[in-house]
Amino acid sequence: MEPRPEAFPGKRLLTTQEMARYIGTTKATIYTMRCLQKIPPSCVVHLGRAIRFDITEVDKWLDSKRELRPTENSWTRPDGLK
Repeated sequence: MEPRPEAFPGKRLLTTQEMARYIGTTKATIYTMRCLQKIPPSCVVHLGRAIRFDITEVDKWLDSKRELRPTENSWTRPDGLK
């Protein structure tokens, strides 16, 4: 999936504040999630002491967390009835 261009046009790396805004949480929550390893290492980029988040990897991570819902035709009753 391509990153949502309307969110941060032309940006590949997000600051902690931008990451928080991007996923709809607070900066403190991002720090906590990172500390508890809830954000995959592939999303985190270290630039000296600065931490950035790769927007492409963040999108992959968020997509993997999405709940899949069965389509109308993908589920059948165990007894074979509709």
